[in-house]
Amino acid sequence: MGMALVATPVWAAEDALQWLIRMDQTMRTQNYQGTVVYQYGDHIETMNVRHGYSQGREREFMQSVNSDGHETVRDGDEVMCIMHKYKTGMVMTLHGDASILPMFSSEALQTVGQHYEVSLVNIGNKPVTRIAGRSCDWLLVTPRDKLRFGYRICLDQVVKLPLKMEINNQGKMLEALMFTEVSFPKVFDNNAWRSTINTQSFSVQHETKPAPVPKSQANKWRLESLPPGFKVVNKGFTSGGKENPQHWEHRMSVSDGLATVSVFLSPV
Repeated sequence: MGMALVATPVWAAEDALQWLIRMDQTMRTQNYQGTVVYQYGDHIETMNVRHGYSQGREREFMQSVNSDGHETVRDGDEVMCIMHKYKTGMVMTLHGDASILPMFSSEALQTVGQHYEVSLVNIGNKPVTRIAGRSCDWLLVTPRDKLRFGYRICLDQVVKLPLKMEINNQGKMLEALMFTEVSFPKVFDNNAWRSTINTQSFSVQHETKPAPVPKSQANKWRLESLPPGFKVVNKGFTSGGKENPQHWEHRMSVSDGLATVSVFLSPV
C-alpha cells in the first residue's frame, strides 16, 4: 500500500463538497464487500463487511475476525448484534442516518461548509495513493473551531467509496478504518445477510421502545447554549419502574451531522 500525500493545490470547496455528497450516496446505495481493519487507540479489529442496496432497502453484514467472533446483521432499520463469546443477541432499531459503518447525515452535508473546510488534494497528480489495490484521492474535512473532529478520507477514484477514513482531534488521530480488500458485486445471494452463528442456545433480547418522558421530568432538563450547528437529534427516558421508582435516566444526543455527543442525566 502506498501512502503519498503531496503538497499540491487544493480544489475548490464546491468540488470537494460534491465529492463528500457523492461519498454519502455511495455508502448508501453501492453494493460492496471486503475486509476492514478498524483501529481505536491501542485496539485493532479486523472485520468482514458487506453492504447491499435493492429497491430502496439497505442491508449490511459485519463479522469480527477477532477471537470474540461477534456479528452484526442489518436489514433496513432492524439490526441484530450477536455476541458469540457470551452466547447473547440483541435486536434493535436504527434511527435516522445510522449505519454499521461511519456515515454522515445527509441534512448536515448541505451546511457542512459553515463549520468545516472541505478540500481535495493529490487530484490528477502522481504518485497516487493505493489502498486495497485501488487508486484513491484524499478528501480533508477540517473543523473551523476546536469543538469538532477532523476527517481524512481517501475516496476510491471510480465509485467514491471511502477506502480509508481517519478521525482526528486537532491533528491527533483518534480512530481509523481502512479496507485491505474490496469488491463490488452486482447482486448478493440472500445467504449473504444471514448470520453464520447458530443462535439456538443463545439468549436473544429485543430492544424495547423508549419510555415517554414523564410530565414531571419533561421540562426539568434542557440543553442550553449549544455550540453553533449542533442540535438535539435524539432523546429518550429510562425508568426503574415499580421496583426502583427512584432510578431514571435521561438520554440526549446532539449533533452537527458529522460529530455526535451523547448526554446522560440520572440521580446520584
